[in-house]
Amino acid sequence: MLQEMPRSLLAQGLELLSGPRNSSVTRRASGFPMLFLCIVVGEDPAKSRPLLSHCIQTLLALANAPLPRNWDQT
Repeated sequence: MLQEMPRSLLAQGLELLSGPRNSSVTRRASGFPMLFLCIVVGEDPAKSRPLLSHCIQTLLALANAPLPRNWDQT
């Protein structure tokens, strides 16, 4: 149960970040970098680091996704 917490927190954070873009980029992004960093830095560096890999792949996919036509960054 405790071992699944980082994976669950990362999934929730990435889901929130990937959700509808109805607030400003700066407000939406506040706290996410620190959350993701704290989760992935806790992985054992001697292993394959699946959380880091999943996080990077998801963030790259999100960055490459086109913005909606009615997107307002204010």
